[in-house]
Amino acid sequence: MSIEENREKTKKKIDQLFNELERLEGQFEEASETRKLELKRMMDDIRIRREDLKEKYNNYKEATGESAKELKRAFDHSVDIFKEHLNNAKSYFKNRE
Repeated sequence: MSIEENREKTKKKIDQLFNELERLEGQFEEASETRKLELKRMMDDIRIRREDLKEKYNNYKEATGESAKELKRAFDHSVDIFKEHLNNAKSYFKNRE
């Protein structure tokens, strides 16, 4: 797979994750004030991780050669962590409905 194909695939992955976060944000906004207090730290953590993911993606997008490979690995690791936190939040919402 060429680096451009890899970057396109990576962009699709990040877009999908951010779309999931947007849906979760909608649920958060509709929650009662009491629930929002419970969930605020969890959502803030995910938002911070989203910004970290954007930064790593932008670094990867601009990189070439070996540095691109290293940055892709760092990005993939951040994606895994983001997914884990996103899934935890989604399950929290699901279990509390």
